[in-house]
Amino acid sequence: MAREVPASAGRAGSYLGVLEEIMDRGAHPTGDINDRLPIIPHETLGADCCGCLYVRRDGDQADIVCNECAAVIRTLPAADVEAAMLALAETDTICGARCTHCGALNTFPGFSSIEAFTCSECGEGVVVGTPLQ
Repeated sequence: MAREVPASAGRAGSYLGVLEEIMDRGAHPTGDINDRLPIIPHETLGADCCGCLYVRRDGDQADIVCNECAAVIRTLPAADVEAAMLALAETDTICGARCTHCGALNTFPGFSSIEAFTCSECGEGVVVGTPLQ
């Protein structure tokens, strides 16, 4: 089931506009940049890997790293991380599901279906009864 992006969601309903809207909310007070970035499967970059990319900061530098195989995808200034991750997240494939605990919409760019996830708002685990596409 394809998810429609409402026309009111930034940049005339574009996926990038939705990401910018989510990042602008600043919903996570932890300050961890990974809480504000999209989930990007490593395989979308051509790797035969089931992991996802995350950011590891070291002072004013940052690495984009795979959480499964530990491959360093890119090293760049920490100030450029959000733009780089948004560029890596650009994809035509996306699925989404609502959290059964808090009702928040969770989106998964680069994934065509999901079976379970951790809610980006409340942090609870959610098992999807029928995998969504």
